[in-house]
Amino acid sequence: MIRTRGDLKGSGNVVKMVRSVRILIGEIRQLNSMDEDEVSMFSKQIKAPYDIVAQTKQMGRLPVVHFVAGGVA
Repeated sequence: MIRTRGDLKGSGNVVKMVRSVRILIGEIRQLNSMDEDEVSMFSKQIKAPYDIVAQTKQMGRLPVVHFVAGGVA
């Protein structure tokens, strides 16, 4: 499980959370347009197991639950 949350202390601003999720979605879209050699290089660059990166490419999403918390208290 991946947990993403915004800054709930103080202002309740969730801009960082939204920005992080958008970056994640953008990187998955980039991954989907890569060929196998690029996927291999990308997995080495981010120091992640190739099989998990390849599975993410195949599924078009992370192969785990992504829990996002945020809001105004």
